[in-house]
Amino acid sequence: MKFLIAIIALAVFAASCSNTRESGNESVSTNVSQSANQASNGENNGTTGTNSESPEPEESTSGDKTVNPIRDGWQVIVPPPEEREYVRERVFEWSGGGGQELDVLSTEYAVDKQYELESSDPKVRDPHFDGPFRVEILTELTVDGTLFGYMLWLRGVGVSHDSDPEKQRARDRYLTVRIFDREGNGKFERVSDGNTRVPDWVTSKR
Repeated sequence: MKFLIAIIALAVFAASCSNTRESGNESVSTNVSQSANQASNGENNGTTGTNSESPEPEESTSGDKTVNPIRDGWQVIVPPPEEREYVRERVFEWSGGGGQELDVLSTEYAVDKQYELESSDPKVRDPHFDGPFRVEILTELTVDGTLFGYMLWLRGVGVSHDSDPEKQRARDRYLTVRIFDREGNGKFERVSDGNTRVPDWVTSKR
């Protein structure tokens, strides 16, 4: 099931990008290539980037990590490297500052990490997050090894005592969240305007 999710996530991500080409050093096993995105048993050779300012979520009484993305930045829901299963990497051409066209390395992982939301974003209506939610797919975005963003595929986790079928259906749907470090300060904020341009601070480092 996790592998099917990866296929869906990849299709959505690829549709949002133009001028796509495969990375020449993709590290995916033969079985992955034949099975269209099944997770590889080999080692992860993708670029992981760095994010030294991510606070560690606290564990709730239910055992889930409790996160407050408004206070700490949305990177608090990014699972650590040891909790990711490498799937594949691809290269996309994105626009950057000064009219540059940049090669963005997209490294995809299958994950299964559950969280509880402590404080929702008042500007975004997320019915999925009226209860716990799970990160199932993670895509890491880098330029020349510099990490500037993530895409996450999230799904709300059903609550057995909920009698509202509409809320249950909302939790069962996928929510795609793009989070970028726009200022280069290590704090990732949600991209809600559809702007996927590479941040200027990344471009200026080249």
